[in-house]
Amino acid sequence: MTIPPAMAAATIPITPGGVGVQEMAIQKLFLEWPDLPESYSGLIMATVFRALLVCVALIGAIYYFTGFGSHKANPAASQ
Repeated sequence: MTIPPAMAAATIPITPGGVGVQEMAIQKLFLEWPDLPESYSGLIMATVFRALLVCVALIGAIYYFTGFGSHKANPAASQ
């Protein structure tokens, strides 16, 4: 349960979009877990998490800007 507190930390207005703050919070919170091996990198996990968020946002942006889901009103159909 480290991601929700890290996402909350990203809402602190230190940097635009919380970039860097969330990654640092995830890294610090994962260091607190006793079971993780030394080679585990919370920073890599945080970067992958941020990249997934950007990819999902890009899919939504492409859908929005291409007008794929917009429907034109047909005046003849309303009669």
